[in-house]
Order: sequence, then C-alpha cells, then structure tokens
Amino acid sequence: MPLAIYAALESDTDAALSLSILLLAISLTLLIISRRWLGRATDTL
Repeated sequence: MPLAIYAALESDTDAALSLSILLLAISLTLLIISRRWLGRATDTL
C-alpha cells in the first residue's frame, strides 16, 4: 500500500491522499481491535 501511495503521488495527488487516509483508517482499526482483544486476554488471567 505505501508503494501505491508513492506511485499515485507522482500523478494524482487526490488518489494518493485517499489511499493514505484509507491506510490510516485500517491501521487505527487494527490498533483498536488488538487493544480490546489484548485487554480481554489480560483480564481473564
């Protein structure tokens, strides 16, 4: 995905911005899910 952002930045900045926001949203979602999953795992120990 980062390479796609870099390639799109050369020709279409709007596409690069959209891809960057999408990657950021995916990353934040994964962080939130993993924190909740790990939080439940430590509560049961």
